[in-house]
Amino acid sequence: MTEGSCRPTPAHRASARSTARGLCGLFLVLALLMATSRAQVTYYVDPAATPGGNGSAAAPFASLALAVAAASGNDHLILLPGIHDGGGIDLGQKNLWIEGPAGPTAVVVTGLNPTDAFFQVHGPASGTTRLEGLGFRGASGHEIYLELHETQIELVNCHFESGSFVWCSYNVSAAPIGPARLEIDGCRLDGGRIEMQPAVLGALLRISNSEFLQIDGNPAWGPFPGNTLAAQRIEIDGCHLHDYAFAYGLAAYGADVEVSNSVFEDVGEALECGADQVAVHDCVFRRCVRAFFGYGQEIVAERSTFEDCNRGILLWTDLGSRVRDCDFGRGQLPVAPAAEFAGIRCQHGDLEVRRCRFRDLVAADGAAIASLTDTIIGDCLFQDCVATWRGGAVRVEAIACEILNSTFIDNQAAIGAAIHLPPVTGPLVRNTIIRGGSGSRIVGAATLRHCDLEGGWTGAGYGNFDADPVFATPGGDDFDLAPGSPCLDAGDWDPRRLGDLDLDGNPRLRGNYVDIGAQESPAPPGHLPGSGDDFLMVVRVNGLRVDRPGAVVGGGELVTLWATSPDLGLVGGDFWLLGQLFPSHVSPIPPAGHPAVHLDLGAADLVFGPANLLVPGLPIGGIALNGFVPAGLAGMTYRLQAFVTSPLTMNGWYASSIAVDLIHL
Repeated sequence: MTEGSCRPTPAHRASARSTARGLCGLFLVLALLMATSRAQVTYYVDPAATPGGNGSAAAPFASLALAVAAASGNDHLILLPGIHDGGGIDLGQKNLWIEGPAGPTAVVVTGLNPTDAFFQVHGPASGTTRLEGLGFRGASGHEIYLELHETQIELVNCHFESGSFVWCSYNVSAAPIGPARLEIDGCRLDGGRIEMQPAVLGALLRISNSEFLQIDGNPAWGPFPGNTLAAQRIEIDGCHLHDYAFAYGLAAYGADVEVSNSVFEDVGEALECGADQVAVHDCVFRRCVRAFFGYGQEIVAERSTFEDCNRGILLWTDLGSRVRDCDFGRGQLPVAPAAEFAGIRCQHGDLEVRRCRFRDLVAADGAAIASLTDTIIGDCLFQDCVATWRGGAVRVEAIACEILNSTFIDNQAAIGAAIHLPPVTGPLVRNTIIRGGSGSRIVGAATLRHCDLEGGWTGAGYGNFDADPVFATPGGDDFDLAPGSPCLDAGDWDPRRLGDLDLDGNPRLRGNYVDIGAQESPAPPGHLPGSGDDFLMVVRVNGLRVDRPGAVVGGGELVTLWATSPDLGLVGGDFWLLGQLFPSHVSPIPPAGHPAVHLDLGAADLVFGPANLLVPGLPIGGIALNGFVPAGLAGMTYRLQAFVTSPLTMNGWYASSIAVDLIHL
C-alpha cells in the first residue's frame, strides 16, 4: 500500500463530517431532554444565615434574591423563619414553589427598603407558581404583582398585612392561548386587599376559605379601598369578610360570578357583582350598610340571610332576578332609621321572590320589597315591617305584579299597611293572608282571589273573606294553619303560576286544594286526598311523563302507575283502587258507600272502569292501569288523583296519591 492510499478520500471526509454533525445533533437533543427533565431542586433560605451559602439545608442562602437567581423552573424554595427582603424581586416566568413551612406569622416577606414596592410573579406560558405559608407585610403600598399568561398561580395559607396587597393583571401583549387561573386558598388579608384587572377571556379567579379583615385601611388607596376582582369567571367560596371601615368590601366583575358559603359582617357595601350571570347562595350578611348590589343579565340569590342590614339587595338586570329561600330581618340591634329600602329593591328587569321571610324591617317605601318592575312574589312571610310612607311590606310600581300564597302579619305604613300597588287594573293577589296593621291593608287597583283579608275586600275578585286564620301558635312566629282553619284547602290552584313548594320547603299541594297563606299544612292522620303520604302516582299522557301540569287531549291515552311508598308499604290485604279526573276548581262528591273517599263516580268523570278495581295486595312495584281521557271536556284544568281503601285503612280512613293537574286543550 502506498502512502497516498492511506489518506482519506473526499468521500470519506464528507462521510465523517456528516457522522460528526449527526452525533453533535444527537448530543444536543439529549442535553435538551436532560435539561427539560431536570429533577426538582430544593433550596433553603435563612435571612440569619452566613453569606456565601449554596442553598442547601446545611448552608442556606442568606437572601431570597439569591435563591430565585439560582432556581430554575419547578424548583422548591423553602423559607426559614425570619423577615425576608422581597423588595424588587421578580420571579420572571419560572414555575417556583416558594414555601414557608413554619407558617405566615413566622415567615414574613416585606420590602426592607421603603422604595421597593414589588414582589413580582410573571406567570409562564404553562405550569403553576405556588406561594405557600408566607406572610407579606408592607408599610405603604407594598404589593405582590402577579401577571397571568396561560398559567396557574396559587396563593395558599398566606397573610397580607399592614397595607400590602395583591395586584394582578394579565399579559396584554398577546391574547392568552389557554385559561389563566389565580387560586387563593386559606389566606388572610389583614389591612390588605386584592386588585385584579382587567377581565380577559379565559381567566379564572377562585378564592376559598379566606378571611378579609380591614380595620383602618390605607388612605393612599382612595375612597374605594376594598377588594376589586375582575376575571372571566370568579368563584368565592367559604370566605369571611368583616370590619371594613370604608365603603367597599368586595367588588367582582366578569362574565360569570358565583359567591357561596361566605359571611360578610360590619362592612359598608359588602358585595357588588357586575356580570352576565351572578349567583349568590348560602351566604350571611350581617350589619352591613348595603349588603349586596347586583347588576348584569341575570341574578340569582338563594338560601342567604340578611340580618341588621340597612339595605339588603339592590338589583338591576336586563333579563331578570330571582331571590329564593332567603331571610331578611333584624337581630339584636335596634331598628335603624328608615333607609331607601331594607329588604329588596329592584330597579330594572323582572323580579321573582319565592319562599323568603321578611321581619322587622324599616324603610321609607316598601320596607321588605320595593320594585319598579314586573314582579312575582310567592310563598313569602312579611311580619312587623314598617314603611314611613307607602307599602309597609311591599310596594310595586309595575302593573304586572302577582302576590301568591303569602302571609302578611302586623305590617305598618302611612299608606297601604301591607301592600301598595299601582292604581291601574292588573296586579293580582291570590291565596294570601293579610292580618294586623291599621287602616287600608292594600292600596291600589288589585284583584284579590281567595284571600283572608282583615277588614274585608270590596274590590275586584272572588273567594275572599275576613276570618281568624287560626294559626298553630297564635302570637308566635309559627304561621302554620291549625286544624279547623278556614284557610285550609281554601285556595285557588293555578299550577302555571304557583310554586311547587311552600315557605318551609314542603310540597305546595298536600290536600285536596292548596291552602291560603305561605305555609301548607300537612295532612291530618286521616290523610286528606292528595296528601301524597301513602303511595306514589306516576302519570304518562300519550307516552310522555307528566311531572308538572301537562296538556291532554280528549281521547288521549292515559297511563298511571300506582306504587306504594317505601316507608309505608300498603301491602298485605285487598285494596280498592279508584281513580278520578275532575275539574280542579270544584269539590269531589262523596260516592255512595264510600263516604270517606271523595270521588265523583259519574260516568263522565271516570278515567278507569269499572269504578272499583279489586286488586289483591298492592305490590311494592305498583300496578299500571291504562285508560283514556274522556272526550268532550271543556278547555280547562282537570285533576287526576288516585285513592285506595282497604281493611288496613282503619276507621274509614283512606290513602291517596298527590294530585296531578292536566291542562285540557
